[in-house]
Amino acid sequence: MARATKSYKRAHGLTVRQQSAIALLLLGKTAGETAATVGVHRGTIARWLSLDPWFEGELNRRRAELWEGALERVRALVPRALDALECELRPDSSRRLQAAAHLLKAAGLESLGDGPSTRKS
Repeated sequence: MARATKSYKRAHGLTVRQQSAIALLLLGKTAGETAATVGVHRGTIARWLSLDPWFEGELNRRRAELWEGALERVRALVPRALDALECELRPDSSRRLQAAAHLLKAAGLESLGDGPSTRKS
């Protein structure tokens, strides 16, 4: 007799507890902390994570939104970071060598002294 695979049964949508759990997980709470806060067993969170496609999909969608927002913030700071680096590259800067090394590393050129034959690709 074939074993039935477990699945999570619900017609559609997320419950209020599931929506709250997603918010907590996005804040970095553990499954145990999340379960205690929303009033379910830790195993329930595990089932939602592994067997509930709506829960999993919404959590992944919201994580992607958070990452995209974080990347946008980083991109917005790039001009200011370059300005700061440029200031540190002035001839009178005491941290000029450090700034130059950081710039070469960021550009992927830190191993220029190795020459083309020994450089890893």
